[in-house]
Amino acid sequence: MISYGLMKCFINRFEKVVEKSETRGQHLENVSTQLDAFTVSVEHFEEWYIEIVEVIESREVLALDIESYARKIDEISRQRDSRSDDFDGMIRTGKELVTKKDVTDTAPVKDKIKNLEGQWKELNDVLDERARNGKERSEQLLAYEQLRDRCIQWLTTTENMLDNAQPVGLEQDIVKKQTDDLKPILKEYREYGTTIDRLNELGNAYDALLRGERPESPTRRRSSVTPVKRPSITSPLKSPGIALTLFVVLEYV
Repeated sequence: MISYGLMKCFINRFEKVVEKSETRGQHLENVSTQLDAFTVSVEHFEEWYIEIVEVIESREVLALDIESYARKIDEISRQRDSRSDDFDGMIRTGKELVTKKDVTDTAPVKDKIKNLEGQWKELNDVLDERARNGKERSEQLLAYEQLRDRCIQWLTTTENMLDNAQPVGLEQDIVKKQTDDLKPILKEYREYGTTIDRLNELGNAYDALLRGERPESPTRRRSSVTPVKRPSITSPLKSPGIALTLFVVLEYV
């Protein structure tokens, strides 16, 4: 005959087995639910991340005018901000998974969390850089337009001066005076080449910003503004050629 004490021991052990099984089952179910939620969140985030990065780096966005570009970056920043809570929740879920009791093989989830945090930081850095880029574009364009207007004014004044120059005289004293009158124009023209260089640099820098680049030293191209060989002004008979050469170069610029 089985004693009452032995049966009670069996029952107690059985109840503990049932309890442990149920507890483990609940634990497995919780882990599975959290893992599913984490996986779905990661998929949605990465799909959005790829799309948003493609928009930021697209030629269409980079080619926008200054105001439209600033609005677009601000719009993307608001999208980023609206996903901040979801992102934090996703990371929190992942960290809870790897710190749960009795879980193994946590390396893939830890690596995924690290990658996600890196992507989020990279997105923040890119948006901050694009915001600065927009400000630089505005400043660069303003500087370019101001200097361009000055150059146009100088070119117009010089062209008018040359267009209104008197015909070359045939008397020595008249030719000498006309040659002397031309010397300051030639001197100013040669010196103004540095200003045209600066205008070229500003234009190149602005174009680089439109392409998403940050050049430190724009290429200088002076061939269009600096004569290869300076014409002599010592011979009065060469004065018409000098004026024509200067006018042609200015027209080309």
